[in-house]
Amino acid sequence: MDPSLTEEDLELLDPHPDIHALFVHYNSLYFQDKLGACSVEWSSARMTLCGGVCEFRPGGGCRIKLSEPLLKLRPARDLKMVLLHEMIHATMMLQGIRDDDPGGHGTIFKSIMARINASTLPDHQRPPGGYNITTTHSMFAEVDFYRQHHWRCERCGNVIKRSMNRPPQEADCRLHVKGRDCGDLACQYHLHTRHCGGQWVKIKEPEGFGNKQQKKGRKAGGEWRGSEQADCCGGGQ
Repeated sequence: MDPSLTEEDLELLDPHPDIHALFVHYNSLYFQDKLGACSVEWSSARMTLCGGVCEFRPGGGCRIKLSEPLLKLRPARDLKMVLLHEMIHATMMLQGIRDDDPGGHGTIFKSIMARINASTLPDHQRPPGGYNITTTHSMFAEVDFYRQHHWRCERCGNVIKRSMNRPPQEADCRLHVKGRDCGDLACQYHLHTRHCGGQWVKIKEPEGFGNKQQKKGRKAGGEWRGSEQADCCGGGQ
């Protein structure tokens, strides 16, 4: 790579790197070609909560999904950081490595992350200034842009912004525990249930969203009534 090129120059030359070619390149360079049972793909338009996820596939292996809505307007360097982050999760999944953090970003994850960030191996995809993989994807503005369904607790007044039209519920548990309190102090759902327990009421939604739901209900051949929370909402998130 020409050392005189700035990051802006690189963005003009290759603004949308091929994620499959990147995956193959990084797998060979940083993961010793151990991710053959992992695939990578763009997400649907509905994945707006995080930049990427790594999940087990039925039948074996794992799959990395990169958020097209969040990454499509971000610099290529952000795409590379997110992909490498998820590839670290993939290598731990495929090797059966259990980390010491429930969220998956413990000592082992951080050691692999630090090794790649500090690497001096020849890498034509390395951004100027090197990689800066982190334990979180800091695309707060983009995530917040898509969170246009707002719910407020009637008791404590806490407001939750969501990209999907559903109130906070058990499926939001950080550890995916069902039927009981997970005990995780970082789990916002069970923390609220434990200390407040108030009901969630919808206070905002995207402009015209209610009209779209009514049209869907009519097309289905029945009268659309909506949820009690949606009925009390007059505006758009």
